[in-house]
Amino acid sequence: MRALVLVALLLAGLPALAATRFLTGSEDVPLMDGLAEVAETSTVFDAPGGRIVEVDARGAVAAADILRYYAESLPALGWVADPVGENVSLTFRRGEEVLVITIMGEPGAGGVVRFNLRPRAS
Repeated sequence: MRALVLVALLLAGLPALAATRFLTGSEDVPLMDGLAEVAETSTVFDAPGGRIVEVDARGAVAAADILRYYAESLPALGWVADPVGENVSLTFRRGEEVLVITIMGEPGAGGVVRFNLRPRAS
């Protein structure tokens, strides 16, 4: 019974990922509600060392909200935050991959959120 209660509490605290859209080329990086991919900027391919995905997104979402969303949601998918970040970017590591999310300008005012997923450097 305790295990069931614990699971329910854990699930209640997670963002609703079931209905979430994910980035092109990635089934484990959600696309925040309010953001839309800029299709002509997507680069996706498998390299000998792992997959490489670069996608830009735009939307009427504040930069602070974007950073907060990814800082809270990605750890639930196994990504570990890298403390070496700036105030406009986040870096995560999982297994042999690195994900960098960079905000260039204010997304709601024509700026871009760039998602860069690549193999971890040896």
